Amino acid sequence: MPAPRKYPLELRERAVRMYRASEPKPVIRRLAEELGVHHEALRNWIRQAEADAGEREDLLTTAEREELVALRKENAQLKRANEVLRTASAFPPRSSTRPGPGKSAHRRAPTPGGRARTPGTADMVGTRAARCVTAFVSVRHAPSRNCFPPSWPSKDRWSAPAVTGLV
Repeated sequence: MPAPRKYPLELRERAVRMYRASEPKPVIRRLAEELGVHHEALRNWIRQAEADAGEREDLLTTAEREELVALRKENAQLKRANEVLRTASAFPPRSSTRPGPGKSAHRRAPTPGGRARTPGTADMVGTRAARCVTAFVSVRHAPSRNCFPPSWPSKDRWSAPAVTGLV
């Protein structure tokens, strides 16, 4: 939200009309004192009115300024959207209906029990450790204390070497 204007628009228009209608042109500082405005503010209003009337080529018109502000906002919004898309494209897609290079177009048959098998757990089929490792891989959190076999030295650590080697 823009800051509130110090001087009303009617005062600006009246001051510019008074300056342009008077002959010879008054000193801006004296006219500003009479109107109770700052002399630089009055000088800027007069310059902008001249640009809007086409008398000055060195300044943008009010319409051009508004268009420039709108384009800058749109540009900033597009830059934010591009940054989001660039960040999102850095991560691989979760799943795809098209196979990647060197991959089969057919899916594997589901395993008994509906769970995917973790590679390297074929020798542990049906054991408590296999169930815990599969649960750890599928859920992505630390398994419960009951999942660790008694042969592991510390039951309170969830990042045991056997689990991290299988993942």
